Amino acid sequence: MKRTFLFLMLALVTFSTYAQRSEINDAEDANEEGNYEKARKLLKSVESQIPDERESRQADFYLAKGNAYLANKGQGQSAEDLKTAGESFKKAKELGEEEDAMAGMKNLRRSLINSAAKDQKNKNFGPATKKLRAGYDMNKKDTMVLYFAANSALNAEEYDTSLKYFKELNDIGYSGSQLMYTLKNKKSGKVEKFKSKKTRDTYAKSDQYTEPGVERTKSKKAEITKMIALIYNQKGDVQKAKQAIQTARKNNPDDMQLKLVDAEVQQELGNDKKYNDIIQEVAAENPDNAELQYRLGVSAMNDDETEKALKYFNKTTELDPKLRGAFINLAFVTLNQEKALLDKMNNLGMSDEDNAKYEKLKKKRNQIFKDAIPYLKKAIELNPEESGEEIKQLKSLYLQLGQKKKAEELTQKYN
Repeated sequence: MKRTFLFLMLALVTFSTYAQRSEINDAEDANEEGNYEKARKLLKSVESQIPDERESRQADFYLAKGNAYLANKGQGQSAEDLKTAGESFKKAKELGEEEDAMAGMKNLRRSLINSAAKDQKNKNFGPATKKLRAGYDMNKKDTMVLYFAANSALNAEEYDTSLKYFKELNDIGYSGSQLMYTLKNKKSGKVEKFKSKKTRDTYAKSDQYTEPGVERTKSKKAEITKMIALIYNQKGDVQKAKQAIQTARKNNPDDMQLKLVDAEVQQELGNDKKYNDIIQEVAAENPDNAELQYRLGVSAMNDDETEKALKYFNKTTELDPKLRGAFINLAFVTLNQEKALLDKMNNLGMSDEDNAKYEKLKKKRNQIFKDAIPYLKKAIELNPEESGEEIKQLKSLYLQLGQKKKAEELTQKYN
């Protein structure tokens, strides 16, 4: 009797083991067919029995599970699915299936980043942050992924998480600066950038490109410092915000970008005078920098300093004739002078003397319109698609000046 009972037990174990093997094999087949839901169900049905299997069979199970939850490489899985896939590949690697597990983890990391990109496109910044962080943890040499995670957390208004990631980037000295290989497109006249010299050189063989070159992208260190300071400010910790900037500037006293970050943070903190002082200092050191002249113009415009604003914006357009915002602001500052004239015109009476004053003021007002027109025309010319408001404003000026034909031509041109 004892022997018979033992035989039945052995038969049961053997049958159970066979069933597990069959389910795992069927799950592997389902994965290959793309039927990932079926694979998950099959694996779930035997998961509780897997710890009793030998290591090679356990490894097969976790590889199958990893592939089932990885599914179609980042096509809409949840963060939890991808996390499960990662844990499964890790176990498979520990159990001896190193090559296949590493291949799975490589695919998983690519899936995490692709899925995060889709989430960001759909403004699902919270899930994107988790996926990017997981992707970074799988390969900490790729620090750019952590940078993207920090910004994604910021967009999700997860300030503590964003601050943690930005500080981590700062601690490891991340700059984000990299070499880019360039070619000029003969047809468009634009410079195109390539991440590798090999790719650039392949395109260079075509007669469509010329002027091969190399350039280094701008460092993100100043931006990271700025974000740390601004998040501290958002959290109400003004002292830490100031300290972050002061430390960065102390370590890099001549860094123009850090000075500009300091100015922006001062502005965020409501220290407009300090902001202006820093911008003035940096502009004096870099007189041919269009961005700095533009910032000075904006400051003067906000302070209703008309002459200064016009001076700075005109200088901006000399240094960078394609900076559309400068032309828009020149038009705004010019037209803003109309208000004072209108106040005077509206306060006049009906006497002959007042009528004469009215006509003089009207001429000055018309001259303001005429002065603003070239700025609006240039802004429209630089980007017609984004110039809906400028087109309306220009048409209004033509009509007020009695230039009905020009208003009609404008409507026909940009209708």
